Amino acid sequence: MQSTLHTWLAHTALVLCCLAGAVFTGHTPTYADENPAKAQPRGPWVVRDAKSAADMPEGTRSLLLRSPEDLVTVLKALPTNTTVSTVTLEDCTAVGDDALRALCDACASLSTLSFRNCDVANVGGLVNAKRIRMLHFERCAKFNGAGLASLAPLSARNIEGIALGVTGLSIDDCASFGAAGMAEAAALSHLFSLVLVNLPALKPGDFSALAASDAEVLNLVAISAANAQAMREVAKMSHLERLTCSKCANIDNKAVEALAGHKTLERLSLKQCGVHTGIGPVVGLLPALKALALGAPVDLDESDFVAMGEQPNLQELSVTDCRHVTDEMLAVLAANSKITLLDLSRCTAITDDGLMSLASIKTLTYLRIGGISAISEEVLQALKVKLPELRVDRQ
Repeated sequence: MQSTLHTWLAHTALVLCCLAGAVFTGHTPTYADENPAKAQPRGPWVVRDAKSAADMPEGTRSLLLRSPEDLVTVLKALPTNTTVSTVTLEDCTAVGDDALRALCDACASLSTLSFRNCDVANVGGLVNAKRIRMLHFERCAKFNGAGLASLAPLSARNIEGIALGVTGLSIDDCASFGAAGMAEAAALSHLFSLVLVNLPALKPGDFSALAASDAEVLNLVAISAANAQAMREVAKMSHLERLTCSKCANIDNKAVEALAGHKTLERLSLKQCGVHTGIGPVVGLLPALKALALGAPVDLDESDFVAMGEQPNLQELSVTDCRHVTDEMLAVLAANSKITLLDLSRCTAITDDGLMSLASIKTLTYLRIGGISAISEEVLQALKVKLPELRVDRQ
């Protein structure tokens, strides 16, 4: 069942990414032909007033409500029995319970809901969104997380053994989201993925609420409160499998060390953070770690590569945009490593000699070296002779 859930979520996330790309273009729908009965929008159907709501074509699945004067009136004008599953509210004022209840009534198949620059403070009105799976809030200054916990009972329902309810939650640049919001988010049973981006009201201690969360994926971007104290709280997340930190200046070696001994953390990404020389032995304190990604401006030395090479469970290693990574560092990595994937993109100090040393990693099947002009085609071919299963990506 767990495997089925992960497969379903991965598919849903892929669909969400594709839909989000369409939703946020602001592209006004065009039609496949001149017959209104057959016409289908190429992107989301853009609604600004009651007339454009009533004119929505049959079969529309993606809807963008952009700055309507009266949101409730517009929602009530939508055709009945719509198939809309993805909705974005953009520049909407007065998004209260009445509007959210009207949204649930109009779009019974709603699974993905995004708020962009909206005046929304409480989402308790979504309790009738029986199929809701993903929620995204971006630049919603008043939203502090209120009402999220009230959506937890939605997970009591299931389809073919897969629990429903909110599984993906993203909070981006919402100035009021702090301790109360973290507690509300943690109350969402079956929450799989939590993304937090640029939330100035968050404090390190606010992460303590996550100990009660079922989340397996945590993504932190530009979170100043993410430090050693916060990571000690994150370490209490018993289901956490993937942690991604980007542009978090206070995530340093001590912060990573606070995760030591975590039994389920398999994937760790630290890019544009405060980690530095000595991080290799620190990540060695994570017994379940299978994938590690490090990126500039991290400083590494040979001891880091020795430690990473000696980690028995490490299968994937990404060290990118690090111009000081040398051939000697690759040689010590190759001496003991059993990794299958290695990404060295834009590590421009690496030469043919360093690349050939990777022939010692008999398990290596994928190598990415984009942006390294010093590598010759002759050496790549020689490396492939020694590692017949190796695939090299120069992009």
